[in-house]
Amino acid sequence: CFIHLLFHLGVKWIRTRYGEKLVVIRLGAKGYMEKLEHAISSGETLLLENIEENIEAILDPLIGRNTIRKGRAIKLGDKEIEYHPEFRLIIQTKLANPHYKPEMQAQTTLINFTVTRDGLEDQLLADVVALERPDLEKSKYELTRQKNEYKISLKKLEDSLLQRLAAAKGNFLSDVALVENLEKTKITAIEIEHKKNEAEKTSEQIDKTREVYRPAAARASLLYFIMNDLRKIHPMYQFSLKAFKIVFAKASQKSEESDDVKQRVLNLIDSITYSTSLYTTRSLFEQHKLIFTSQMVFQILLTNKEIDLKELEFLLRYPYV
Repeated sequence: CFIHLLFHLGVKWIRTRYGEKLVVIRLGAKGYMEKLEHAISSGETLLLENIEENIEAILDPLIGRNTIRKGRAIKLGDKEIEYHPEFRLIIQTKLANPHYKPEMQAQTTLINFTVTRDGLEDQLLADVVALERPDLEKSKYELTRQKNEYKISLKKLEDSLLQRLAAAKGNFLSDVALVENLEKTKITAIEIEHKKNEAEKTSEQIDKTREVYRPAAARASLLYFIMNDLRKIHPMYQFSLKAFKIVFAKASQKSEESDDVKQRVLNLIDSITYSTSLYTTRSLFEQHKLIFTSQMVFQILLTNKEIDLKELEFLLRYPYV
């Protein structure tokens, strides 16, 4: 299985998913071949980190699943290794737009964990609400957990009901115990469905309250992607999401307080914009600072619908519109 994980979001999920059972190695690191061989023969899940576009030829049989001896072994270089059927391979790359050979793409499953602007906005909304209204975010988390538990419980009841009906012999209506169990299952299912609906209503109310803070999250997401585009000017300009989130959190904490929620959100937007601008321009060459500032201003005006896209394109591209 091949996985494209960017910004470490996917790596974090993989580590949480597999926990201590996950074996992590990097090609070229000391003893990496021994760890690789042990994982293959023991049926462990292996995470291969920071792979470039050109992968070592020694891994080709593994990626292609070219087993020998009726699937019981695999050859890596000169060594023949026992191949455990439970072995799983996860490959991670930091490349934003990798170009791998067609055969590799056909042999693997690509999962793109690249963050999108809308996805980042939702993440930052959760972060800002956790700072401003921790009670609200905690309730949101608990309700999400409860709704998932209710769905699982309903599925289990459904499966149990089908199993009982399948196991019933003859006229099941005359089976008093079965009918009583079915009636209990029905009552339990109705109760769970009612709880699930109540949780949905409460969740909608919480989401409505959280939405008040979305403009601050939207501004932060916009700024991050403007920063991220600076690599098109110079490859040295690389900004991590982790570092940006620290800037975002500090800016939120430093922003001016207000009892009025709308004013508070405006203060958050101003503080986030100022802090991000300051953080970014410190990292730029002098000749690129005006480009970044102009792009930031244009994109904010465009998002706020204070300028027309066609007019902006005319300004930037004339006479090649």
